Amino acid sequence: MKYVFNSSDLQTAHDNIASLVIQIKEIDDKNLKIIKTLFSKLKQDIAKLKQTENALKGYGIVGTDSRDGAFIDTKR
Repeated sequence: MKYVFNSSDLQTAHDNIASLVIQIKEIDDKNLKIIKTLFSKLKQDIAKLKQTENALKGYGIVGTDSRDGAFIDTKR
């Protein structure tokens, strides 16, 4: 590790750190915007799936007993 004793070296190190912090902040802001967009899309997709589920329940496709099996007469 290099020790810095010169004030110009300290200023250079400070400027480099500040530059990196600014770059990190920009990347973080960009990622946050993307995450918010994806989260919003995910919420919309979940809402659409719930609507589809409700429609399928209305038609009796989902949430009903299995009626497509063979009928077995048990009253003999």
